[in-house]
Formats: sequence, structure tokens, C-alpha cells
Amino acid sequence: EALSEEVAVDEQQLATFLREVVPIMEQELQLAWRSLPVFDAYVPLWDDVAETCEMTHQVWKEGLVDLQVTSVAWNSTGASLACAFGKLDTLGWCEVTAPVCVWNIFRPQLVAGEPDTVLQVQGFVMCIAFH
Repeated sequence: EALSEEVAVDEQQLATFLREVVPIMEQELQLAWRSLPVFDAYVPLWDDVAETCEMTHQVWKEGLVDLQVTSVAWNSTGASLACAFGKLDTLGWCEVTAPVCVWNIFRPQLVAGEPDTVLQVQGFVMCIAFH
């Protein structure tokens, strides 16, 4: 309901506000534009990067037949892993139901074949991302 209500706007007050604020905003945008090359001279220290990868966990969803992992994403803390399942060889619309599964990797009671959360999706998800 709150979104459908009209809000009264004082056009004169809005115009006065914009006249005061726009020059400041334009000045800040110009400053930001000039600071873009700040990372031009940046050179990463590749010597500090480990060149090996170690598997610490393996997860799956029991009972999935003929489905592949279509997307994987970690949440911002790195504690939860989401995997979407589907069929990579499907073109167009389909009638398949496939899950998106989430495991909390650091949960002490982690059971690799049993996700903490399962979202069933009509069709399937090809790309996932945490926010």
C-alpha cells in the first residue's frame, strides 16, 4: 500500500536543492574520474601466491540422476557453498526439476551428501551468486 501512495513534491524546493547539489556532485565526479589511473602502476606480488590447491571438503546431493553441476558460488565469508544442478546439454525450455543446494562447510555436523538447504527449481539454474 505504501508504494502506491502519491507523494507531494514541491517542485520549487526540489529545483533549489538540485541547483545547490549538482555542482558539488559534478566536481566530485570529476575528481573521481581523474583518480582512475591510481592503480596504473600497481604490480601484483605473484611470488606470494600459492601454486597448489588442496581439497578439504567434497559435497554432493544424494539421489541426483543425469544432472551435472551447472554453477558454484561461495558466500562472502566463505562458509557456505551453493551448487546448482541441471543439464548442460539442454537447449530451450525443459520440464526438469533440479535443485540448488547449500552447504555450510564449517558446520560441525556437516554431512557431505546432505545439503543444509535444498531449493527445488522448475527447469534449472545456470548461474548463481551470493549477495
